[in-house]
Amino acid sequence: MVRPLFNAVNTMAMTLGLAFLILGITPFVQSQSSDAWYAGDGVIVSSELMPGTTLFGWVLTHRVRVVYRYKTRNGKHFDSSHLEFGIGGHSYLIRSFAERVVHRYPEGKPIRAYYNPGQPNSAVLERGPSMGGSMIWMVFGVLFLGASVFIRFPESE
Repeated sequence: MVRPLFNAVNTMAMTLGLAFLILGITPFVQSQSSDAWYAGDGVIVSSELMPGTTLFGWVLTHRVRVVYRYKTRNGKHFDSSHLEFGIGGHSYLIRSFAERVVHRYPEGKPIRAYYNPGQPNSAVLERGPSMGGSMIWMVFGVLFLGASVFIRFPESE
């Protein structure tokens, strides 16, 4: 009777672990493909710090919204708010981290955007993956996969 329960919990832990690992690795794969993307000159249209997730009036995360306009090789203009590759947007637990991003991209600042030549409306300002978000998902993936090993092989009584 206990064995089916262990198998079900093991399967769930393993599935979650693999899903979290995929979520964490995806930005790295996307950033590798961006090496072939074209660069276009542009400008920061707006940059602001906003409250993210709140709980009972307490701000738990701080959201950054940076909008920029860039020009492609054929002269078309596009707007984007993607800073880098990652899952979860641009939210930070620590306010000073979010403030640094806003200060790095002030309104009116000239920028270089990297856009997908096949989909020129898809662009980022930083080619690398979002290390914070990616690492968190990968850590959860490793933890759940590790837990599935221990759940799979419980000590004999």
